[in-house]
Amino acid sequence: MDINKSITTKGGAAKEREKKRIKLNVAAKSCQNIQHFFMPINKINEHDIDDPTSVSNLIMCPAKFKPNLKVVTSSDNQVIESENTSQENDTTNLEVITSSDAQVTVSSIDIHDPIHPSSLTHLNLKERILKGGYKPILSLYPRKLQGHKFRSFHKEWYKQYDWLEYSPTADAAFCFSCRMFKGNEKNSGQIDSTFFEKGFSAWYRAGEAFKKHQLSKYHLNSSTALYNYLHNTSIASKIDELHAYETSQKEIERQNNRITMNRLIDIVICLVKSGRPFRGHDESSHSVNQGLFKELVNLLSKYDTVLKKHLIEGPKHALYTSNRIQNDLIMSIHNVILQTIKINVQNSFISILADETSDVGHHEQISIIIRYFDEEKNRPIETLVSLQRLKSTTA
Repeated sequence: MDINKSITTKGGAAKEREKKRIKLNVAAKSCQNIQHFFMPINKINEHDIDDPTSVSNLIMCPAKFKPNLKVVTSSDNQVIESENTSQENDTTNLEVITSSDAQVTVSSIDIHDPIHPSSLTHLNLKERILKGGYKPILSLYPRKLQGHKFRSFHKEWYKQYDWLEYSPTADAAFCFSCRMFKGNEKNSGQIDSTFFEKGFSAWYRAGEAFKKHQLSKYHLNSSTALYNYLHNTSIASKIDELHAYETSQKEIERQNNRITMNRLIDIVICLVKSGRPFRGHDESSHSVNQGLFKELVNLLSKYDTVLKKHLIEGPKHALYTSNRIQNDLIMSIHNVILQTIKINVQNSFISILADETSDVGHHEQISIIIRYFDEEKNRPIETLVSLQRLKSTTA
């Protein structure tokens, strides 16, 4: 078309408007039809649209280009094949093929779409679970600009994660087991609802998110509930078994902690009886001399498997070898000794002995001793109760 010839009889402003209109029409004809983005490549030529105004019609009237979906159901899963074709009317049919080759027409294609809230009851829950997750196989999934690249859902993820579902309506991924058993008692304290309510669509980190969800406590509980439900195992009884197992493991851990603590208490008593210092100048792991307490702990761990396992596999914030734990152990031993003395002197005649002496620093100290008769040993017992520094020696 000769642009200059078509505008010779018009004024200056009209010439410019006519020139721009013709250029826009020419540019629109050279643009790709928006329908081609949602159509297999071998079918693009069959639906070419010469009229540029039809591009806007596609945007304003998307109902003219609804897809036909064929759903093949089996006892294990659903496979949905989609072909994007234009329709002369505004309705969409769903062809369902069962094992008996019967065809049924349904008015909606979103019967089991994960984005819609589930209205299942205990009567039809098992039937729905046996059908498997909602896994549409599309020739082209919607692409989103995430970061600097266009990304979309990939059908290969179905093979890697058998629990994965996809919602064409929301363009998001869901977890079938978590969606079916989101009311599980074990999951009542969880708040992450991405994979069973909102849907996951951050495709740029899909691999990391899928692996993290697969190892999450919420997913493991839901998968266990799904497995037990399909194998006719009562969820309540399974929860009781799991609770009993957790209780037994905690009891084993508690017994191991007690055994470890007995070793540490024996080391403390050994150092206290001999009047030796506990700590060293440098107690770091690379120090040659970490102090008597830690050196004895390391020495005993070479020959004691329980203590060695505690130091290697135990939590690093609960090794019970710090200076504060050492002081706590000393005070605990002190309190136990006092309680034992109180029990022994009950309903017994006692005598109190007090003696004053000076230490190597020339400080006056007084020692208090209780003397009583022990019926089990059948002899008198003298027990040191306290050693206090005297501020004054005047009577």
